[in-house]
Amino acid sequence: MKSIFMNVEKGEYNYFSYFQKRKLFFTLLWFALIAIILDAGYIYHGTVNNVMTVAAIVLVLPASKLLVPLLLSLRYKAVDQESYDEMRKTCGEGILYTNCFFSVKEKLAFADYVLITDSAIVLYMSQGKLTKPYVESGVKEFLSKCEEQVEVYLYTDLEKMKSKIASLQEKPVKQHHRERVEAAFQVLIL
Repeated sequence: MKSIFMNVEKGEYNYFSYFQKRKLFFTLLWFALIAIILDAGYIYHGTVNNVMTVAAIVLVLPASKLLVPLLLSLRYKAVDQESYDEMRKTCGEGILYTNCFFSVKEKLAFADYVLITDSAIVLYMSQGKLTKPYVESGVKEFLSKCEEQVEVYLYTDLEKMKSKIASLQEKPVKQHHRERVEAAFQVLIL
């Protein structure tokens, strides 16, 4: 079990759990700080009508900013280790991310798997309400702004995704292009 203070990279297998624990810890820390400031102001001044109350109210904004992603993440279920290991073998040399939150045209999407190859990004989403054309066009549009031209495929059926991966593995490798696409896609991941 990794500590919330250790650095886990976006897209790694344990990142989803790390993300939730870290957000919960810092959210609770912020709200505890707010409570301490409110109490200190009340104890010192004998009333809540003081500058400490204003400071506590202003601190609610950053605390809430941490709380929102945590609440959104509770709706989704992380993939299990066995499923991840199987997918890792299927992907070959492609870059595999798992349990990724990413933004698409101002909406939040959750992908169980994201595979980045030289010519494509292949996503598998078992949960969520965003449509296939919406996600594909949103990711492709963002990558084109980063001057990276790749195809984007979204699947809601894991077996269809594995078939697509098998067809993509036959293409030649361009390592630097894959790294640039990975860097551009990482900007989307929360």
